[in-house]
Amino acid sequence: MGGDYYDFIPFGNDVFGKGVSADLQIARLMSDFRYISQFNPEPKKVLKQINNILCERSYRGMFTTAVFCLLDTNKRTLTVANGGHLSLLFKNEKNIEEIGHAGGTPLGILPNVEYTQNKYSLKKGNQILIYTDGITEPKNKQQEEFGVTQLKELFTNHDGSPQEFIQLLKISIKNFIGDLPQFDDLISLAFKVI
Repeated sequence: MGGDYYDFIPFGNDVFGKGVSADLQIARLMSDFRYISQFNPEPKKVLKQINNILCERSYRGMFTTAVFCLLDTNKRTLTVANGGHLSLLFKNEKNIEEIGHAGGTPLGILPNVEYTQNKYSLKKGNQILIYTDGITEPKNKQQEEFGVTQLKELFTNHDGSPQEFIQLLKISIKNFIGDLPQFDDLISLAFKVI
């Protein structure tokens, strides 16, 4: 059963080891995001509405971290609102910046939370990496985490396509943990502005 999740919502003119209840939570959340974003795709407002829905129906302390990104390919902007998720990595030539910082409250904990959003201008060649904690938290035999620093270094030094980077990332994590079992979902999404 899976747990970490991403989706693409076009606009016109067992969570890993967490069981069936987590899977149902993700399925309902996916539906909620798709429905609400059609009426008001502004990321901070979508997160607020989704949060209120989850607060009403949440049980046994279940909550969800989420990052909602609105990519406008015409204006070349990325608007990000964060509900307790990890920051995104933004690559401009050889510089890496963390954007969409994880300052927001996770969804389903407190009702009526006001989320913030940030808008970023994108230029040709810019790359964005969105990832879950399963990417940064794998441990090797010395109990050291793969970590954000190693992830940033890998992203900075990679000059290939986003697809090639995802494959490199997967191999790098596997090499880092060796023969230890995978303990969490490895979910990441990368894209490049062309």
